[in-house]
Amino acid sequence: LAKEFQRTLYHKIFHEEPVADFIRDIVKRVLSGELDEKLTLRRRMRRKVADYRKNIPPHVKAAKMVDEERSRRGLKPIYEEGGWIEYRMTINGPEPIQYSASLIDYNFYIESQLAPIADAILGFRQTSLAELTDQQLNLF
Repeated sequence: LAKEFQRTLYHKIFHEEPVADFIRDIVKRVLSGELDEKLTLRRRMRRKVADYRKNIPPHVKAAKMVDEERSRRGLKPIYEEGGWIEYRMTINGPEPIQYSASLIDYNFYIESQLAPIADAILGFRQTSLAELTDQQLNLF
């Protein structure tokens, strides 16, 4: 979603097309669940799962969940040695797509993926994604 959003936004900016309605529409579609299939994050773990001890990134947490669930089912772990993991950020944190049970955290995607892209270029127009969508995304 982020790459597609950035590409379209920059295209509109550089071709002097209006962007406010485009941004509002994307945010509305994210919040309504219309773009859920585009919210899957895919990351590579370059180390073994066991090597992550202190600060465990979201994708590693998701991989650990998969391996723990597979272990409970008597199956061999698949992320023990690293690999690619697909997951979504939910209201309960990162969850692998195959075992996701929680609601998607739409604000995470808006605040951490869309807003930084939009704000990087909208600053030159003295506005922000939050202003355009009337959302107070930066309360904390």
